[in-house]
Amino acid sequence: MTTPESAPSSYSTHNSPAASSKKTLAITSLILGIAGLVGLFIPVVNFLTLIGAIVGLVLGFMSRRREPAGRGLALAGIITSAVAIVLFIVFAIIGVALLGSMMESGQITGM
Repeated sequence: MTTPESAPSSYSTHNSPAASSKKTLAITSLILGIAGLVGLFIPVVNFLTLIGAIVGLVLGFMSRRREPAGRGLALAGIITSAVAIVLFIVFAIIGVALLGSMMESGQITGM
């Protein structure tokens, strides 16, 4: 019969590989970049995802300096965030141009 003091512990005391390599900022940057790309095509949410993409871009650059183990993920986060920001700007310019031409042609009044 074993006593609670001599029972084998199910908890390990060594560090796991996931705990020793920090990639939190890089993963967050990548998630926000992907969310920015997906949310770009949702009309009501696209302004909020623009803010997320900007935060993802900043976190990606912070991660490249602070987390050497997550450099690849940080680069992917930077790229996806930057693409989301550029596409948002392009879509906004196209939207304003279309709105202006529709107002000029009389399809939209009272704005």
